[in-house]
Amino acid sequence: MLLKRSKALKALLRVYILSLILASCSNNNDEVLPANSSDTIETLFINGAFNIGFVEGVPFYINPISLAIKHLNDAGGILGKKVNIIHIIDSPLFDNQQIAQEMIDKGIIIIGSAGSTRAISISKISIPNQVILMSGSSTSPTVTTLEDNDFIYRTVPNDIVTGKILAQLALDKDANTCAITFTQDDDFGTKLAEQFAIFFEGNGGVITDIVEVPENLSAGFSDLNDQLYQHNPDCVFNALIKEENAAAMLNEAAVNNFQGVYIFSEIALKIGFVNNIANPELIDGAQTATAGFGLTGASEWEFYNNAFEAQFGLIPGALTVTQYDSIIVSALAAEHAGYINGTAEPTGLMIRDSMREVMNPPGVKIGPSKLAEALSLIQSGSAINYTGAYGDTDFNSFGDVEGKLVYSVFTWNKEAANFLQDEQITLSGEQ
Repeated sequence: MLLKRSKALKALLRVYILSLILASCSNNNDEVLPANSSDTIETLFINGAFNIGFVEGVPFYINPISLAIKHLNDAGGILGKKVNIIHIIDSPLFDNQQIAQEMIDKGIIIIGSAGSTRAISISKISIPNQVILMSGSSTSPTVTTLEDNDFIYRTVPNDIVTGKILAQLALDKDANTCAITFTQDDDFGTKLAEQFAIFFEGNGGVITDIVEVPENLSAGFSDLNDQLYQHNPDCVFNALIKEENAAAMLNEAAVNNFQGVYIFSEIALKIGFVNNIANPELIDGAQTATAGFGLTGASEWEFYNNAFEAQFGLIPGALTVTQYDSIIVSALAAEHAGYINGTAEPTGLMIRDSMREVMNPPGVKIGPSKLAEALSLIQSGSAINYTGAYGDTDFNSFGDVEGKLVYSVFTWNKEAANFLQDEQITLSGEQ
């Protein structure tokens, strides 16, 4: 695996993120649209359209998936039809299987999902029904190993690499010991913490304590904090799934007088964490890393970034670009499946067999800035190789992405009271 770190991007990236702070006091887009939890599949479904389902817990990804739908329709639609998104909020989380079944009953054959635990749950319904499950934000390694009969695809790298990068950040800060906290029964945090610990210990570090936090705990962290800091670790890795809870736990830890370094999962980039930190000095120098942004300067990432800002007046947040790509590539696969099978109603099985046909070589490399051309090529029988807004990646045998993987490193700045992106890391090869 080839690792390349680009320090030359630092000045440009700081300007980029500072402009974001001035624009929205956040590097996220989760406060743009109100939750649509009152909407139903029945009211959102459009007869005669190509309907795609999407399930998440909060409306964080409504903007990127809406932008993907807009770009597909501007390019002429899919299978001669308007593309329509059925965006459903599954709160509480256990509603997701019922929602997925109702989507399938309406004839929906592509379902997008946010979050690893949610995707794993929905897969129990989607796989036996031969429905494509797509995600640009489900990063747990568990998803890779599901017996999915090749019906699950992700446009975001899994957390095997992310855990290594986060652990390396701690090691680079000369941390010899580290305590870890994550949310109980959350596959994302559990697996990310596991990968962090494997790499940290494999390079001479010691994990002092592991503290699991109940998901519904939003205050009263003192006993858990006492456990977390009891051995005076050099580092604390916080991988809680709810950003407000992560901030609340941290705020209460002020009494523990921690003098080491904080490492966070990408959850800390969300507005619910940033805006709830009581004392910005408390985590000065803290770091996180995410595969949620494209490579600065790359043409397709810049196309997405500019289109997002023009459409919503905000800079796109972490993992929005990968969620955008997940909608685009699954729609292109549906177009391809319709063409080679001579039907305007391809099945999930047909689309499955077309996923790599539009994402992998051989074929004309083409990205979201030229969707109309991509569709024209498919309709003429020519092969395409989708180069996403995130980067030039392909699907491996597990439906995960491989190729040029981009990770952005953020450091907390107390003056800005926010994370500033100051480095990007590119990885070439399989994970």
